[in-house]
Amino acid sequence: MPEQKNNPNNSSLFQFFSTGKKNESEELAQNIPVHTMKSDLANLGETNNQQTNTPRAASIVTKPETPQHLPVKPSPFLEQKKAPSLPPKQEIVFETKKPAPPVEKTELPTKTNLPPIPIAKPESTAQSIQNIIPTKKDIEEKILFREEAARRKGNGTFIIVLILLALLLLTAGGYYYWIETQKEKSTSSTNDTPKPEPTPIQRPSFTTDKANYLSVDFENANTESLKDTIKKTAEKIKTENITLPVEFLLTDQKNNPLAFSAYAQKAKLTLSSDIMDSLDDNFSLFLYNENGQVKSGLVITLKNTSKLKEALLKSEPTLPAAVESIFLTSEFTIPIKPFASSIYNGTDIRYKNIISPEDLSVDYAIYNNKFLVFATTKQSIRSILDVLQKNDSNPTPVTTENPQ
Repeated sequence: MPEQKNNPNNSSLFQFFSTGKKNESEELAQNIPVHTMKSDLANLGETNNQQTNTPRAASIVTKPETPQHLPVKPSPFLEQKKAPSLPPKQEIVFETKKPAPPVEKTELPTKTNLPPIPIAKPESTAQSIQNIIPTKKDIEEKILFREEAARRKGNGTFIIVLILLALLLLTAGGYYYWIETQKEKSTSSTNDTPKPEPTPIQRPSFTTDKANYLSVDFENANTESLKDTIKKTAEKIKTENITLPVEFLLTDQKNNPLAFSAYAQKAKLTLSSDIMDSLDDNFSLFLYNENGQVKSGLVITLKNTSKLKEALLKSEPTLPAAVESIFLTSEFTIPIKPFASSIYNGTDIRYKNIISPEDLSVDYAIYNNKFLVFATTKQSIRSILDVLQKNDSNPTPVTTENPQ
């Protein structure tokens, strides 16, 4: 261990406490210098300045005067602490079995072998500003670049639109193909199912726009057979629900038309000679379905009308019995009463109701001085007059009709 040196400050403090004088302690307390870091640093700075201003050989350090009777205490901040003593070094011996191999010396590259480092030369201010401002060529290149980018963008949009249209067309085509295949399947399935046989359309046995032929066994005919033939034909009209007047031309079995004089003799139509002299041999039979009841009528062509009207008026009391064979009913009684008059579409009509105007009556009229018409109801004679007027090229003028 090193020897400790005596500190003069410690000896002065020891002397102070050993004397025990009160005055000295008070004086010492007043004169003890107080050291601070700030004052010590300032003293060091002044000392350094004096040393630099004066030569080293002639540098004289003057210490501040201190009282002779007080010991000087050095600054605790400037006191140098001694390093702690270390124990003596001990040698450590390592045992090596084999000597280490010699290390090859590698030559480091000399300074001359290194490549020179390029040093960027500072550019002038004008040159740097010129580099910042774009030139006309740079502007044109930027414009061309933007135009090229826009053109490529437009081409890309056009290609996308074409692709979408193609996809749309493909979708529509596929849908159309699917619809057609479904139609073909449905048609094939319907074709496989057996179709019901169409019911044959039943055409009416008689036509209403022209005359029909009615063949009778005229050589062997009589009043009853002729009436039965007419009744059977009337039933067909009723069954087929024909509601318009149907005209018939009576023929024999050889399809020769019957003359009215011959028919009147077979059917026992007992008309006066004056009436028969005014009538021609051409005639037609009309059958009319009136509310489910078929009515009959005769249309005879005229050859002389000078005495016909007077002859008809004279024969009115016996006329219902004279034409009784054309009635299709047998349950009636002819009343004793005169004929009455009416007008229908300009044609004068004379009538006598046997049962009623709708059930049975005797109606006759001279149409346009061409035809003598007999009918068995009010509606039947009007329907026959409509047919004659329709077929006539010079119809009778229409006048106000009188109720029957």
